[in-house]
Amino acid sequence: MVAAFDGLVGLCKVCSVSDDEVLNAYVLGSSGITNASTDQSDVDVVVVLRDDAKRKWKNQNWLIHHGWMPMYKIPRKTFKRDYSGSDSHDVWMYSESTFRTLINFGVPFAVECLFLPHDAVWRNTVDFSLTSSPTSIVKSFATVSLMHLRRAGMEFAAHAGRPSTCANLKIESWNLYKSKKTLFFSLRFLEFARQLLENKKITDRESVQEWKHMLMNVDDDLWDTHMQVFQPLHYQCVQALQVAATTADINFQYSNCAPEIQYGGNSQFWCSCEACS
Repeated sequence: MVAAFDGLVGLCKVCSVSDDEVLNAYVLGSSGITNASTDQSDVDVVVVLRDDAKRKWKNQNWLIHHGWMPMYKIPRKTFKRDYSGSDSHDVWMYSESTFRTLINFGVPFAVECLFLPHDAVWRNTVDFSLTSSPTSIVKSFATVSLMHLRRAGMEFAAHAGRPSTCANLKIESWNLYKSKKTLFFSLRFLEFARQLLENKKITDRESVQEWKHMLMNVDDDLWDTHMQVFQPLHYQCVQALQVAATTADINFQYSNCAPEIQYGGNSQFWCSCEACS
């Protein structure tokens, strides 16, 4: 595992928090996966802080606008999020109550924290459990998957000189590696939703890394070339999740978007579905 700082001691230092404020700490991303390539990966850590921790808390807007959670009706005044980042690390801090809310709504990155291997959990003082219904899990993971696909499309379109807008999504300056990762996350959220439906937990975080390698190996910056790799994998993931949902007696449809819109990289990419409007 790659370490941008020395465990909890370094974590507390870079985030300006005291050790007793940290309840749980989870390492996400490639650095928390055995045998994953971490050449360009920073360390992504989700930290749960005590509710009375003194921070300049932020609300959920950034998470929504960058495709990490659907637009749930969570009061902004009660949502407590903070962030510390550099070229080598991203630390996402949440109050205990906020993190519990994220789990209750089935927000993917929070749910994933509950099923990490032992060496990716730096501290686990509070024992959170998955309380979301299977239907909520599928809807949340599928929506965030679609938000990532659309965000990647916006990034490639802007890079190609055809910028598009989407009411709820925003993009950063062009970074091919990160846009490839955004596509990869769109796939892995669908696969994790399938695992949760079939096994009630995320059982395999390693095998999906092959999809990441396939996307990273595309040697140009063209949307259509990346779609030649992405589309078959995406179709496979959607079909597998659909089968799992049907088996679980869940009425689920991935998106109201037509495939030609779903995979488009131009102004016709957008529609009025929940992830886009």
